[in-house]
Amino acid sequence: MVNKEIFIFENTDQMANFVIEKWVEISEIAIKGKGCFTVALSGGKTPVHIYKKLSDQNNVSWDKTHVFMVDERFALCRLIVMKTIII
Repeated sequence: MVNKEIFIFENTDQMANFVIEKWVEISEIAIKGKGCFTVALSGGKTPVHIYKKLSDQNNVSWDKTHVFMVDERFALCRLIVMKTIII
């Protein structure tokens, strides 16, 4: 069983700083092990504050980071189209 932790932050800035610290930590491990860091990010308004702060980071190896944007609405739309074709 995986141990899970719950983090409670006083504000969005504190949360963004935590996420960025983890991003740097995890990306460094991935780059050392595989030569690159691959991440899929959601859009919308919720993560905008984190993304803005992340874009200012000088300690991220952006040249070795592969970022993919994901949208669950597209996946649902594709599933509906696939079901329509199958029927």
